[in-house]
Amino acid sequence: MLKIHLMKFSRFPIALQRVLRLGFCYLAFTNETSEVKLIKKWSIYQIISIFVLALFFIFIEIKGHDLFSAFISSSQSGAIQLSISLFILVILGFNYLIVYFQIQKHEDFFQHRFWKKVPVIFTITEVLLICLFIFLGITGELQIGAEQNGWLIFLFASLLISGLYWILVSFLSKSNSSAKSVVTLSFLATFALIFLSIFLI
Repeated sequence: MLKIHLMKFSRFPIALQRVLRLGFCYLAFTNETSEVKLIKKWSIYQIISIFVLALFFIFIEIKGHDLFSAFISSSQSGAIQLSISLFILVILGFNYLIVYFQIQKHEDFFQHRFWKKVPVIFTITEVLLICLFIFLGITGELQIGAEQNGWLIFLFASLLISGLYWILVSFLSKSNSSAKSVVTLSFLATFALIFLSIFLI
């Protein structure tokens, strides 16, 4: 596009041609630089989100056993529900921010052909995780592992929560909704499904 505009300048005097060429080159460089800066900005936000999640899991590593024991022995159901809800929000919030920041970098993020295949992949992966969770629960391995390493149960729960969120994102991305609406609706729907499944069933 820039070459086409520059070719049209041949009809102008040489001095004016040089000025116009410099002006177009400056505009092209400025636009490219702004786009690069924008991508770097949202990438930094993604890195910060990952860093915060890492700190969260370090906290779980330190306090995981105590928290798991407290959940098992506590008779205060309200405190347990609040703690679980906060945990769900943290994991969902991380997934939401990662996708949201990616959309800010690339508005056509959901237009990639990758999203045509992932609904099936995510669904199968989530089903396998649920089956593994049930199997470990029946055999007692899950409780043994959680008592020895409390953070394992939180890691497993994080994978299940994230998997459900990405399933909803992958299906909703096929709709005519905007990208921001997709990630927001997926966040709200995932939280509602998990909350109802845990506390009302």
